[in-house]
Amino acid sequence: MIFPNPRSNYHSAAPGNHSIRQTRQYAMLPEKIGCSTLNKGTYKASPGAKLEFVSGKVIRSDELEAFMSAEGHARYLLEAEPHQNIPRMLSAEEPREDGNPGFVVFQQFHGDLHSFIKAKKRLSEDLAKQLFAQITSAVAHCHGHGIILRDLKLGKIMFANQKMTSVSIADLDGCRVIPFGRTPILNDAKGSPAYVAPEVLSFKPYEGKAADVWGLGVILYVMLTGKYPFQDSVPMKLLRKIKEARFHIPGHLSESSTRLLRQLLSRNPIERPTAAEILKDAWLRLDVPVTEKGSEMSMAVGDREQMCSRQGVKRLRASGEEVGAAVDKNEDKHLSGAVDSHSLISVDPVVNDGNDSDQVVPDVSAAHASVPSHVAKRYCVCLSK
Repeated sequence: MIFPNPRSNYHSAAPGNHSIRQTRQYAMLPEKIGCSTLNKGTYKASPGAKLEFVSGKVIRSDELEAFMSAEGHARYLLEAEPHQNIPRMLSAEEPREDGNPGFVVFQQFHGDLHSFIKAKKRLSEDLAKQLFAQITSAVAHCHGHGIILRDLKLGKIMFANQKMTSVSIADLDGCRVIPFGRTPILNDAKGSPAYVAPEVLSFKPYEGKAADVWGLGVILYVMLTGKYPFQDSVPMKLLRKIKEARFHIPGHLSESSTRLLRQLLSRNPIERPTAAEILKDAWLRLDVPVTEKGSEMSMAVGDREQMCSRQGVKRLRASGEEVGAAVDKNEDKHLSGAVDSHSLISVDPVVNDGNDSDQVVPDVSAAHASVPSHVAKRYCVCLSK
């Protein structure tokens, strides 16, 4: 059953009071978009209408509760507090009793950032600034609302227009919502190998927002160089290089971009800037909004994000030496176990190789149930409320 427009009456409608109608207007195709969990799709308003293209996430009935406890919860928050670089839902259909899956529908996208960089080899600093500022602004917005992305990567970032000047973090798969007031400390090793932060590999509690900032550093590095900062065809060697956090800075990069990269890819998470602070960096020099009004808390998004992030790192008592010791003691049994379970891919994560490291480090924590199961069963109502 389709809810024609989840945005309409969002603030006033009560669960269960929606106009529901049977329809087959939307159809999801098997083709994936980039290295994301999104599919290409089609839309037809009526039998004689012109066929339009959309995108969407297919959700099977056995995936519904997991979806609602993480990405669905984040989407719910973002519908109330939207951001221009995170797509809003057009419609949602719940899984049917006959076994047909449900889906959440978004706008049509015009390619992913990974493929774009692969075609261009690398981006100029001016173009990289324009796109990176949009991505960072979206991450700051998520952090300000307690959303940790955990698997931020180029293949999940889509172009929202045909001119390829506007990008969106289209896929929130793998994210986690931290209730406001709690420190964003995570215990699971989640993420894609080429983008994962050193402290995540320690298999000890780590600050989630700082790990997302490391992912931003990898994205910026690839934008400017056309390569990943840490590369190896052997997963174990790749993870060791990430643990050491040593990478080469090409000579063609400007001094200001080099300085920012070193901050983002610092081995010590407490030395990394927050997403809100990145937007104020001299290298960007763009008028990008850092805060959003209308939050349930009066505190600005950037301030909330910075406060929670700093408190979390302080409570964790992370330092470069402690992170290094934790990573070095870890061991090999954890890393080799991940490799043995084939959770890591054995490919050279170079953009020109066509890979965006779309496998994930295994999630070793218990499921985070922010939304009760009885709410999950009516996720369309919750999402479109």
